[in-house]
Amino acid sequence: MYFFQEKKSNLKNIGKAMMLDSSTLTPLLKKLEKKKLITREKSTTDERNLIITITSKGLALKPKLLKVKQEIKIICNISENEANE
Repeated sequence: MYFFQEKKSNLKNIGKAMMLDSSTLTPLLKKLEKKKLITREKSTTDERNLIITITSKGLALKPKLLKVKQEIKIICNISENEANE
């Protein structure tokens, strides 16, 4: 759900928000890019910084993902606050 709040971010911030290191996150982002759900590009000010942007195709998945999130909350009997932790 991170990308629906932050349309554009860098690898470090995404990793921090998702509690994943870059070695775990990079293969996942490559798969999303291959499916045209995100774009990855080097920052113009710092080539070491990778900027990740959700595409319109990625944004179009929001209703489906929100439905899945709701179903998981019901099955696991957790509150909205617990789901967002």
